[in-house]
Amino acid sequence: MLLRYGSKTRYQYEKSLVRLKAWLQREHPGSLSGGEVVPPLDPAICKGFLAYECVKRGPDGAELDPQQFKSYSAVNGCKSAIKFMYKQANLRVSEELDALLAAEMSTYGVLVKDIGTHSFRKGVASELSLEDQKPLTCGSEPGGP
Repeated sequence: MLLRYGSKTRYQYEKSLVRLKAWLQREHPGSLSGGEVVPPLDPAICKGFLAYECVKRGPDGAELDPQQFKSYSAVNGCKSAIKFMYKQANLRVSEELDALLAAEMSTYGVLVKDIGTHSFRKGVASELSLEDQKPLTCGSEPGGP
């Protein structure tokens, strides 16, 4: 089924789903059928994948040192890719999974606003916000990093 997504959006979703497949092979191999991701996935598995995707990693998959977090937009793209996978399979996202994904992203949005975005490390962002006496905001909003 061909869905109405731009080529760049489709490309980003497919890249996210490749990372999901690799993560499932390592962490939950029973979730694959014939080496492919087959929805529906357990909501706890999707939550685990989003938690994994929140942290920037090197080419070997290890967390960067010091730990750095991905932007809200990057992680939200992974959430959208999971929903895209369900649509491609002509499946409806369960209410439980939809609520969990929404809750995870609202929580992550608070985290990102607290620590800053992109390459800010948690400690550096906290020190900057204390020194400047003004809250850090995401992206290119006024007063942002």
